[in-house]
Amino acid sequence: MHVIKRCSPILIVEDHLDTREMYAWYLRTRGVRVVEACNSDQALHRVRHPKPAVIVVDLSLPAPGACKLIRTLRVDAPTRRIPIIALNGFGYQHYSDEALQAGCCCVLVKPCLPEVLAEVAAIVRGGESPRDGAAVRTDTCGTLARIIG
Repeated sequence: MHVIKRCSPILIVEDHLDTREMYAWYLRTRGVRVVEACNSDQALHRVRHPKPAVIVVDLSLPAPGACKLIRTLRVDAPTRRIPIIALNGFGYQHYSDEALQAGCCCVLVKPCLPEVLAEVAAIVRGGESPRDGAAVRTDTCGTLARIIG
């Protein structure tokens, strides 16, 4: 398994408390620093310091929405190069496509086990990212099924 640098946190932007806490807990048990945000405004505030190594954004965030947040992060100079992983629980490809067009490096389809999220986060942080525009799919058990581009 890949290891994420301990000094660089992962920012998890997820409006569902249980899901956010599950991912944060798992990553912390693996020695990863985690910063949490429950909406776009909190994310924009918390992305400043400490600067995260990876940003995880759930696509079902309330207005103004995840894709607007992703586009904002891509335009802003201090955050434009931070890898962004989107979590898609909608089950429709067009949500993944929109997130990729907004600037995500990959999309994980829910249900997504925390182990899978941790592995993909370590890969994108380590420079072994799927090609820009790639979507990472998970099967219904949450295991990494394939990377497509």
